[in-house]
Amino acid sequence: MRQLRGVAAVLAAVVAGGLVVLGVEALSGRVYPLPPGVDLSDPQALAAMIASMPAGAFALLFAGWALAAFLVGWIAARLTAEQPMRNAWVAGGLFFFVGLMNLFAIPHPTWFRLVGMLAFLPSLYLGGRLGGRG
Repeated sequence: MRQLRGVAAVLAAVVAGGLVVLGVEALSGRVYPLPPGVDLSDPQALAAMIASMPAGAFALLFAGWALAAFLVGWIAARLTAEQPMRNAWVAGGLFFFVGLMNLFAIPHPTWFRLVGMLAFLPSLYLGGRLGGRG
């Protein structure tokens, strides 16, 4: 039963993190709307659009990813009684893998890939530590 609870905690954390990222991306789309006529299915048009994004759009995405990583760690640790940090790292590993797929499937600038990945670990760790029941 404890293992099932750990699996449920990990899944809940990953889903919650994904919802945060989706919410932040929706907010970003409202604050920084796409140029008219951009075809998101065209890789070249997508790359050109991302290259022209203002720094504020990247800052908003970065903050959303950091918040999502924090929440993934916090939820996974909070929902488990035993080894909360282990579950935070497992959930964080799954979430990080999905984030990496996104970073390389969509043409983000190299600097943003590096900064995004570097911010992930401290955010996840802090969330896991604060979410653990001590």
